[in-house]
Amino acid sequence: MLIVPSPVQAIEAREKRVVVLIDGDGAIFLPSLIAEGKKGGHEAATRLTEAIKAHLEPHQFQLHVYVFHNRRGLTATLKRCGHGEAAVMFDDFVVGFNQAAERFAMIDAGELKEGSDHKMKGMRSRSCLTRPCVTETDTDRDRKPI
Repeated sequence: MLIVPSPVQAIEAREKRVVVLIDGDGAIFLPSLIAEGKKGGHEAATRLTEAIKAHLEPHQFQLHVYVFHNRRGLTATLKRCGHGEAAVMFDDFVVGFNQAAERFAMIDAGELKEGSDHKMKGMRSRSCLTRPCVTETDTDRDRKPI
């Protein structure tokens, strides 16, 4: 028997969304995944999705993930820390991450000091304007590498 949700149920399900804002300069994906280029970006998005869903079970929701970073600074840091292959493959990693899901985006916030923080604050206030908003920071619980 096929169960079709009512129009009201469909709207309610569509209205539930989780927006995740990540400071990609402070919470860096595993260099081994970055070094895999597009494949690693897709895998990072998959792991992140699974971790978020596990944290919010059993709720159904639309997931939006925005990772803000300083591309030039991050690739320089990867090189300086001995992850040259990751630095070379970073752009491909971003493409794979962005293509993994329609609401996933890694965004270069530029080289200005605290550029990622400013973008995150702007996005957070924009997201909270349209719907009730509950925030949780990475200091609220332990982070696991992805």
